[in-house]
Amino acid sequence: MKTRKSIFVVSCFMPFLLGACGEAGTTSSGIASNPYADRAVDVKLIADSDLTADKNFAIIYGGKIEKLEAATRNYSTFKGWYTKKADIEYLVHDGSKFTAGFDTISNDKYSINQSESKELSVEIYAKYDTENISVRLIANSDISEDKTIEVPYYSNMPTPSAVEKSHNVYVGWHTEYNDAKVVVYKNNSFIKGMEKLSLDNYEINLNKETTLYADFELEKIDVTCHLPNGTSSVVKVPYQSKVERFASSLRVNGFAVSKWSTVENDTSLEHIFTDDVTAPITLYAAEYDKYYVEFVADEDVQFFFALPGSEINVPEVPHISGYRSSGYKDKNGNLVSGKLVVNACATYVATYEIATFSCTKYGQLQNTEIYTPKAYNNTSNYRHWSDTINFGTTYSIKALKSIGYTKFNLRIHLFIHSINDGYQDIFVYSPNRELYHQQYSYGEDAYGEVSFNYSLNFADLDNNSFFEIKYAASGWFNTLFYSNGNHWVLSTNIEVQMTPAK
Repeated sequence: MKTRKSIFVVSCFMPFLLGACGEAGTTSSGIASNPYADRAVDVKLIADSDLTADKNFAIIYGGKIEKLEAATRNYSTFKGWYTKKADIEYLVHDGSKFTAGFDTISNDKYSINQSESKELSVEIYAKYDTENISVRLIANSDISEDKTIEVPYYSNMPTPSAVEKSHNVYVGWHTEYNDAKVVVYKNNSFIKGMEKLSLDNYEINLNKETTLYADFELEKIDVTCHLPNGTSSVVKVPYQSKVERFASSLRVNGFAVSKWSTVENDTSLEHIFTDDVTAPITLYAAEYDKYYVEFVADEDVQFFFALPGSEINVPEVPHISGYRSSGYKDKNGNLVSGKLVVNACATYVATYEIATFSCTKYGQLQNTEIYTPKAYNNTSNYRHWSDTINFGTTYSIKALKSIGYTKFNLRIHLFIHSINDGYQDIFVYSPNRELYHQQYSYGEDAYGEVSFNYSLNFADLDNNSFFEIKYAASGWFNTLFYSNGNHWVLSTNIEVQMTPAK
């Protein structure tokens, strides 16, 4: 399945090794010919892959490796298994056969490493011809330009350059994954794990491109704030922001300052400063009889100034794809919702958790009429159509992977309604397009109900936020008599119950 944003890669993990033991090397007199005779050697297979796992196995020195399977990696072609001896690289296995002698673990072909604990090991590593991915660096700047760099897939990302933007301070880079912001580089270093250019970390589109966006923080402007008690504080206010929120921690008899004036003792409130802050300024507290209440959801902040005992409506928590929220909570973990009676200055923070619950998704086809043309007059010809199941607004594959989930368990249920036909076949395909279910129906106005279970591995989704289920239908009776051929109606949306599983 191909999408606008990513490429669908279907891969199978294949166990790639069977080990067997052979005889240790000996002299004609039966005395061991080397110090490693009869000792186990730990063979480390380093796949360097997002599809094939690394593997370790033990074999007696002098024993043979019976079989090696080719490793696989996205955007890569397997070249073979290699090893190094005396800093020279040797081909061990090309994916179909061993190089002569390299099926035997011995000093003749391998560098046997011995640890401080006297354990023996050898390393065999996979190599690939690897495609480049175009990494687009979007500066979003009036000073620095966008640019594109070429990076081999599954290699480490180069350190992205710092960029400049007026009235902003550069802080790092982020990417978009399943429509969610994912920080890549911050505080002069990669976020752990994000240095690898992999489909686990980055969306890669059909043109083999991925995108990073520069992150900035607004320049901070000094605002000198004077209180009625004669004290003053310098508050850092982001460029073109309002002073009230950023000076909200200043208190006068327990109240916040809801209005600031450009002149001292502005009792008539004739000189209230309402502009955005763009340059250093001195302000004086002018109104301070209200409480400050804010609701924080990541970068989204809503705040209010309210009189004691008044009510405010608790806002809805902003939705984040792949997460669900249990609402806004106070510093003690108490949930607030509906109407809130204000009796003190307070901050309420939105709480989120990764969505792991079961949900039902619906396809897009509903009461959709589909005809099998008259020429399709036998059951070896099928009319195909498909339905899209979107899950990205409910689940984040990246987030689910981070806590150990590997697949979705699906329960698929749909009805297909046939009109003016005496016989029909219904075929339903699984999300990876394998034929999974077949059913027959009879009659001029027949209904076919289909229901089955399926497990969809995250590896088969890549970084897509939806998948497709394909259908096929065919019949023969009315292709003989009706100009339109068979007439089908998908009478209800397909229902897919999805449950993340490990």
